[in-house]
Amino acid sequence: MNQKRRIAYEYGINSENIAEQYCLRRGDTILAKNFRVRRGEIDLILLREKFLIFLEVKSRLDAEGIHPGYSIGYKKRRSLTMAAELFLLKNPGIVRAVREMRFDLLCITGERVSEYREGIFFSTKE
Repeated sequence: MNQKRRIAYEYGINSENIAEQYCLRRGDTILAKNFRVRRGEIDLILLREKFLIFLEVKSRLDAEGIHPGYSIGYKKRRSLTMAAELFLLKNPGIVRAVREMRFDLLCITGERVSEYREGIFFSTKE
């Protein structure tokens, strides 16, 4: 792994740790981290009261350039949706315990949470 790629990888790991601590401070229960399936991954799956949240963490080293949230296009939404559906199939008891499910976005710039967006998109069959 070259140095630039290693730095990006380490920054990504650090950003996910920042996101995890942020969610714990908010009172969320973490059900899964880095839930991977063949065609996608969900960074964090949370339970907040009766809400099941599939959280995507996006980060940038600096505030310049494109907002981290803009990198969630159709393909990323589709892979998140498929991963969420598989998580629900593997965990049927969770479905009965929640009132609502949504996809949220947590943006990290540098070493801090810069934005949290609830309900960035809703899953639909396409």
